[in-house]
Amino acid sequence: MFASKIGAVGAILLLCIPSISYSEALKKACMEAKQIKSSRVCQCLQKTADQTLTRSEQFRVVTFLKNPDISQAVKASESRTDKIFWSKFSRFGRLAERRCS
Repeated sequence: MFASKIGAVGAILLLCIPSISYSEALKKACMEAKQIKSSRVCQCLQKTADQTLTRSEQFRVVTFLKNPDISQAVKASESRTDKIFWSKFSRFGRLAERRCS
C-alpha cells in the first residue's frame, strides 16, 4: 500500500537510501582521522572496503579508526568470529595498501 502511494521510483529510492548513507561511513571516518589527510586516499579505502567487506564489517572498521585499541583486542581474540573477521580485515588492508598508497 505504501509503495503504491509513492510509486515504483519512490520505492526504489527508499530501498537505496540506507545504502547511500552507509556507503560513505568509512570514507567519513577516514576523513575525520587525524593521521589521514587525503580525500583521494579515503575514497580509495571506501571503494576497496565496498569490494571486500560487508556492511557490518565496514562499521567495525570504522570503530577501529575511532579507537585503535579495539582492533588490537579483536586481533588478540580467540573467538572464531573475530579470527574470520581479522582475516578479511587483513586482506582488505593489504589490498588497500596496494591500491591507495
